[in-house]
Amino acid sequence: CSDSRMDALELLSDGSEDEADPADRASDAAPDEPAKIDFSSLQSSGYSSSALSETELYKRSGAAASSSPTDLALAAEAAKAEEARRAALAMVEEAEAEEEAEQERLLQQAHLRGKKRAGVDAGETKLQKTARMARNGQFRKNRQ
Repeated sequence: CSDSRMDALELLSDGSEDEADPADRASDAAPDEPAKIDFSSLQSSGYSSSALSETELYKRSGAAASSSPTDLALAAEAAKAEEARRAALAMVEEAEAEEEAEQERLLQQAHLRGKKRAGVDAGETKLQKTARMARNGQFRKNRQ
């Protein structure tokens, strides 16, 4: 590189290429050494080595987890309401199924009534149908 021409990478660097980033230096440390903790400074700042079950947060969460009789009564009432809702839903579905079956029966009855008016027997064979259509002039070649 010439002195008159400036390189963009040289501007970004501080001139020393041998230095490693602090993060790289931390990862270069020996992982075999256990981290040393100064418990005396922790205790002076308010840390106590008592069991976690004796902490205020643990006691508050334990109190919330225990159910009171009113909570149990509310849960039982909610369960009864849900069961009543399911029973009502089942009754509605059953009524809809009955209504649909009735509609199907009425349609089938109307179909049979129409066949009877047309002179068609309920168990008409293909030969009987052809003969009836020929009598009534219902074939294309008979139409004019």
